[in-house]
Amino acid sequence: MVLVRLHGVIKEEGGIGVVNVDAKSVSEVLHKLPSRIKDIVGKYIKYVVIVVDGEILHVNSEKYLEGDEAVDIFLVAGGG
Repeated sequence: MVLVRLHGVIKEEGGIGVVNVDAKSVSEVLHKLPSRIKDIVGKYIKYVVIVVDGEILHVNSEKYLEGDEAVDIFLVAGGG
């Protein structure tokens, strides 16, 4: 199982901060998130940042996950 930590707006709107997902890639992690979290991630997909054990990956990454990784999902911060 992959430990998925949710941050910021995703955590606040979803009402949970941590979830375990049985997945072998980043894209599979996103697909297997609870439905309310998937909806939030989909709403902000242009701004989603995925970090796997310190490595920034694209949301469609097919990087193989062994199951002991920590995946952090958050939105980019910016201003103007």
